[in-house]
Formats: sequence, C-alpha cells, structure tokens
Amino acid sequence: MKKFVKKPHVTAAKSTPKCRLRVGDRVQVISGVHQGALGEIESLDLTQQRVVVKNVNPKMKHQKPSSQNPKGGIRMIYAPLALSNVAFYDGDHNKVTRIGYRMEEGKKQRYSKLSGKTITKKIHRDGEAT
Repeated sequence: MKKFVKKPHVTAAKSTPKCRLRVGDRVQVISGVHQGALGEIESLDLTQQRVVVKNVNPKMKHQKPSSQNPKGGIRMIYAPLALSNVAFYDGDHNKVTRIGYRMEEGKKQRYSKLSGKTITKKIHRDGEAT
C-alpha cells in the first residue's frame, strides 16, 4: 500500500490589483448598508481591496490609556468598505460612472465615461496635487 505524501503548496507571487480610483475622489456607495451615501476617499488598501470613505461606515473605537493619550476614551473612526461597493460619482450628471483612460497632450489622463470630461487632480490647501 502506498503512503500519501503531502506536497508543499506553492503559490505564485501576487501583484497589486489595478484600481482607477484615487484618494480624494468623490464616490457613492452602490451596495450594502450605506447604499447611496456620498463621500471622498480618505485611504485605499489595494492588497486588501478596501477603501475608507469620509463620513461613511462610522464605528466607535475604545482606546486604552497610553503615554500619548493618558485618558484613553472612545473615538469615532470610519471603517473600510469593500472596493467593489463604491463607484466614482460624476457631479456634472449626479450619477455614478465608470472611469476610462486616454492620452491627452502626451499624458495618460482619467476621464468620466458618462460625461467624457477629464478628471482633474484636486489641489489641497497646502499646494500639493493629488
């Protein structure tokens, strides 16, 4: 009788998935408990396929006292959502839309497939473009 020999499991190296959304984009939640909510993207985690949207999915975090926060306490955080549950929001048409890429003046630019307009980078108060 042959003995079953377990072979080691070999996985291929995972690459970071592509995402057309960027931090600062205005998005709408398209499914889940917060369906229909609008907000700006605060952070993206492409390896986990998660996105944190400002003012969507609030949770209370209980913190122990520490040297930086001697009192501790309860603070409000925004929990991440699945990336597939949000879509880019086109303010011109007040609808969600898909994002495409096209070459303009030798640069790759994002554009709204609904309106055809180029999605410009937002400039923060400190002067940095996102």
